[in-house]
Amino acid sequence: MTSPGASKRRLRIALISAKGPLYRRRGGLFRQSLRYMPLTLPTLAALIPDDINADVVCIDEGIADVDLNLQADLIGMTVITGTANRTYELSRHFRDHGITVILGGPHVTLVPDDAQPHADSIVVGYAEQEWPRLFRDFVAGELRPRYNQSPDLDLSGCPHPDRSVLPGHRYITSHVPRLRSDARVRAQLFVLRRARRVGTQAAAETRGRNRR
Repeated sequence: MTSPGASKRRLRIALISAKGPLYRRRGGLFRQSLRYMPLTLPTLAALIPDDINADVVCIDEGIADVDLNLQADLIGMTVITGTANRTYELSRHFRDHGITVILGGPHVTLVPDDAQPHADSIVVGYAEQEWPRLFRDFVAGELRPRYNQSPDLDLSGCPHPDRSVLPGHRYITSHVPRLRSDARVRAQLFVLRRARRVGTQAAAETRGRNRR
C-alpha cells in the first residue's frame, strides 16, 4: 500500500466507475444516445480537500477503458451490486501492484463485510463527510480500514459536483440534477438501513443453511 507520507510531490488519485460487460465501452449495449454523465465521480472529485495537493483522473468504464498500468497513489471505486465482481477484479489487480484502493457506494453500504476484504479501506454511507477525512488520514499515513457515515449527516454546504472531470461530449447530457433536500436524505437513509438489515438477515440464513 502506497502512502505519500510527508512527501511534497503531488498525490496521484484515480476515481473509477467500473461497469459490467453489458455496459462497458467495448461490447456494451448502449451508445452515446443512451448514456448520461454519472454524478458519483464528479461529486467525489469535488470533495477532495483543497489542502490536498493532488492530480485527479476520473474513469467511467462506460465510455473509456481502464488502464491496467495506471499510475496512482490511491484509487477510489464506486460499487453497485451489478459491478461488484468487476470492481473486485480491478481492485485485486491494483492492490497487487501496491496501490491503495478505496471502495464505496451502494453495494458497500448495504453489505460492507462483503466489500471489506477487497479494499484497503471502505466508505459506508454517504461520502460527503468521510471522504475528506479519509484523504487527510491517508496523507498522514493513518488510513483506517472503514469510514462510517455519521448518523447526523448534514449535506448543507457541500460542494457541487465537478462535472469537468469527465468528457461531457461523450454523454447525451451532463446536466443530471442532484437533489439535496433533508427529506430526500432521510428517506434514502431509511431505505439503506432497512436494506442492510434485510441483507444481514439473508446472509445469516445462508450461513445457517450451509452449516447443515
